[in-house]
Amino acid sequence: MKTLIIAALFLLMPQVHAQDFEEGVHYRELSAQQPTQTGDKVEVRELFWYHCPHCYSLEAPLRQWVTGSMPDSAAFVEMPAVLGDSWEFHARVFYTLESLGVLNEFHRPLFDAIHKKPRPLNRVSDPAVVARWLEESGGPSAEAFMNAFESFAVDTHTRNAVVMTDRYEITGVPSVTVGGKYLTTVTMAGNYENFFKVIEHLIALAAEG
Repeated sequence: MKTLIIAALFLLMPQVHAQDFEEGVHYRELSAQQPTQTGDKVEVRELFWYHCPHCYSLEAPLRQWVTGSMPDSAAFVEMPAVLGDSWEFHARVFYTLESLGVLNEFHRPLFDAIHKKPRPLNRVSDPAVVARWLEESGGPSAEAFMNAFESFAVDTHTRNAVVMTDRYEITGVPSVTVGGKYLTTVTMAGNYENFFKVIEHLIALAAEG
């Protein structure tokens, strides 16, 4: 019965075909194309904030799409958006995990620690607290985390995220840019299924040049 109800609700959701995607409605073109970092593949870039509940909700379906449905012509990257001072802290945490080589291992656990009860990192803005959590979770030592958090490399990446957040012209998260040229959101697309269809449509547009 539960499966039938879910199926019925799914059928009631508005479905949009690729030929119906409209610029300015389901996606928009950035005022200036931005550089990408995926070589010959079309870059699909997620801009997110660890403290955003919508980003947390999108995490599982997005990962499923990336690993199971994303066209071979595309490559996925993620970037912490910086739309305020508190956002910069989480950007530094992201780049610290990346510099320590444990981002893939602790990206989702960090999300969980912020949003899933118990929430040991909810509202935390002290790097020492994150450092202790990481060490207690089997990651690098608290000392290693603090050294990386305060490093020139992490500072440079964070400053770049501030600049690029502005250049991507986002007003909220999660947002996805495609080919450094197009931007879409779940809200613009209407629902998760349409969201991924819009991204695939934009991948095709970006590949055409």
